[in-house]
Amino acid sequence: TLGLLRVGLSVTKLEAEGQRGKLQLVLVAGLLLILGAIGVAVVTVRQNYALLDEAYEHVQTYSSRILERMADAVVALDPAGSIQVFNQAAEQLFGLTGSAARGRFYADVLGADIVALAQTLDRETEGQLQTNRCRTPAGRELTLAVSTSLIRDAEGNVETVVTVMQDLTEKLVMEAEMRRRERLVSMGALASGVAHEVRNPLNAIALIVQRL
Repeated sequence: TLGLLRVGLSVTKLEAEGQRGKLQLVLVAGLLLILGAIGVAVVTVRQNYALLDEAYEHVQTYSSRILERMADAVVALDPAGSIQVFNQAAEQLFGLTGSAARGRFYADVLGADIVALAQTLDRETEGQLQTNRCRTPAGRELTLAVSTSLIRDAEGNVETVVTVMQDLTEKLVMEAEMRRRERLVSMGALASGVAHEVRNPLNAIALIVQRL
């Protein structure tokens, strides 16, 4: 035997193609996994967003109902004095609808005589139950108990000024009428006592006059 001759094909390219196929398979599998994860995340986020939106709607509706059912007028302003919230009691008190009041400067709707609110806007200080006489732009005379509070953002800047106003006009009128009636009752009692004290000597005088 002089030698051995082996004839065959090189499998280098085949192995390279096999490696490339495996790499493509891994990439496709990774891409599908990433897309699946993104899809799951999107579905989860949408579900969470829907839940948050529903919870926000519930809280907003609940808060709006509370504001609308309050007997006191509630007016919320931005730092520039523009009206943002105007509840039903405020509508009845100032004779203006909420849609017409929102976005307007507070003095044009509430009048410029509410000192507590002006001080809160100028000095950024809260005020509690300050009695304030004012005249509305419609010409109505009011006596209000005014409370103001500030809502600040995360940086401490004033974001909203909330004003709660209680109408004391009728209450003060009733109190004045009660005091007047009490004075009349006291005067009546005094007059009755004086009449009694005067009547006794008059009776004695009348008897003496009759005898004379």
